Amino acid sequence: MKKILLSLALASSLSFAYTIDTKTVELNWTAFKLLSKEGVKGSFDDYKVSLNKTTCKSLTKMLVGSTVTINSSSVDASNALKNANISNFFFKKFSENTISAKIVKMMEGNNLGTIELEVTMNKVTSKVPMQYTISKSGKFVATGVLDIMDFNLNSAYNSLATQCESYHKGVTWTQVNIGFELYINN
Repeated sequence: MKKILLSLALASSLSFAYTIDTKTVELNWTAFKLLSKEGVKGSFDDYKVSLNKTTCKSLTKMLVGSTVTINSSSVDASNALKNANISNFFFKKFSENTISAKIVKMMEGNNLGTIELEVTMNKVTSKVPMQYTISKSGKFVATGVLDIMDFNLNSAYNSLATQCESYHKGVTWTQVNIGFELYINN
């Protein structure tokens, strides 16, 4: 009888576990141009996600320690000219073509919370705070803002700003909205 109760308790606890399929992860960013701070949206086509755990009763235990490694040359701004400019005049100016990020801290609320993301670009690491929400359908959406100047990217920024000066009317912002989305099953 004790084994049956233990088995039922284990099965019951597993039914309340979260699961994530890494194939549902999508990355996104929005850079800004013009005095009106018009967004230029994009993503990356080549990245690898490694979750701390794929099934767990706690999102914090599942996600803290999770990483993403991005090939920056796989930038996709949905426009060939923008892709070329961003790749050639920004990302190719980095000391390496990999961007990495790791969730180092998380606070869970009721379908919302905060994340501390450690981002490494151009061999510089900086922490980026993010906010997240979880919809009724299980869509987890996290957003934050980073400043490219925190990553010693002055020359890359100047290169892109100079190349795009006429398109941006002389204004290229250093802040970039970053985000990721995934689906959680509960």
